[in-house]
Amino acid sequence: MSANQEMRQQAELLREFVREGCSKDKSDELQQLLACIEAWEQEPQRLEELRRLQEENAKLKENLKKLRAAQQTKDTAYMSSRLRDALRE
Repeated sequence: MSANQEMRQQAELLREFVREGCSKDKSDELQQLLACIEAWEQEPQRLEELRRLQEENAKLKENLKKLRAAQQTKDTAYMSSRLRDALRE
């Protein structure tokens, strides 16, 4: 059984326990507990999504750095050619 399957099974057991243990007049507390269980169950997926987004962010930052460097080189080359043209005249 994978860790993900085990976590889901534990979450379901917790849900059953909470439903059996809470009285009808405490439905707000029941809903809050069930929402907490749901969030706990989804934690591995959220952590994986966070890791993926961090990697994507790092790649985007690297691409931005490369593009800025390329643009700066292009601007410098253009200015140099204009300067050369001005010096020729």
